[in-house]
Amino acid sequence: MLLDLPSEIIFRILWYLGVRDLLRVTEVHSSLHHHVKSCPTIQYIIQTQAAGVEINTKSTLDIDERLSLLRTYQEGWSKCAVKDLSAMITHHFMPAYEISAFADGIFLWGDRFNPNVLHYFYTPSKSTDVIKWQKIKVGMPIIGVTLSPEQDLIAVATTYVPIEFLVFPMDSEVNLLQDTRPNGTREQLRDSNIPAVDGFTPPARSA
Repeated sequence: MLLDLPSEIIFRILWYLGVRDLLRVTEVHSSLHHHVKSCPTIQYIIQTQAAGVEINTKSTLDIDERLSLLRTYQEGWSKCAVKDLSAMITHHFMPAYEISAFADGIFLWGDRFNPNVLHYFYTPSKSTDVIKWQKIKVGMPIIGVTLSPEQDLIAVATTYVPIEFLVFPMDSEVNLLQDTRPNGTREQLRDSNIPAVDGFTPPARSA
């Protein structure tokens, strides 16, 4: 019988199984369940397949270290936990707009009326699960965000521009201005109450 074989041979056999088969094996016999749960290599195989990543055969770390790092990686993305921050100052300005990003089961959303905060939730595994919004207080107006799960990276672009220049009023007025040509009219759209920057007021935009 399979269970009569030495543990080393049983482990070797289990290594060639996929995640679903390994999970089924744990339900067959308590001894097989123990083999699957107690073997770091098998647990590492399960975690890599569940995370959708390839096994790094060139890694110099042992299985226990790789398994620990992989679990930390998965937990960090599931909870959107930020560990290391790296900032870079740029001089590029972008107008305010609603920012959102989705990757690897995580949805990020930036509120244009509260641009210092980044809202997020990770997608539920069941339709009955309740979505719980959480937030990260960046402390500065956000103008861009992107996700790169394969690099274990969340990039957030911020600006020093005062908030009143980022949050434009939603109300606007439409004026019909007489054109210089005979019987010619053109419709122009003005953003009302937009503050002037260094004495410059944004001109009307042609609709």
